[in-house]
Amino acid sequence: MKFVDSNVFIYVLDRHPKFGSTAKGILKRIGGGEEAATSTLVIEEVCAYLVKGRRTEEIPSFVDAIRAYGFLLKSPYIFEDVVTAREMFVKYKIDWNDLIIVAQMQREGIEEIYSNDADFDHVPGIKRIFE
Repeated sequence: MKFVDSNVFIYVLDRHPKFGSTAKGILKRIGGGEEAATSTLVIEEVCAYLVKGRRTEEIPSFVDAIRAYGFLLKSPYIFEDVVTAREMFVKYKIDWNDLIIVAQMQREGIEEIYSNDADFDHVPGIKRIFE
């Protein structure tokens, strides 16, 4: 099972000229039955991105699309993930939300992440995939 980071969803929503097709391919595989997971934190990040870009009208369809992915586990992060992220913060010095995602992945036994964010390359035991 692979974890799905927020930039995959954002590239599709933005129809990103360079990364959109790769991100769309990832979501197509998941829609076709590949088991994957994401976090309520990731969903929140995408919604916040849409709010910041004054695209709030897209939030309902984004949430509906997430719900429609039957093979995509949508799990919440918990306070212990925050505690683990705090412990990793000094060691890895990467984005705070990325650390929470890493903590959640470790807790759930997930070692691979669909992401275009190189921060994840700094964490041993996490393999980043963007293809």
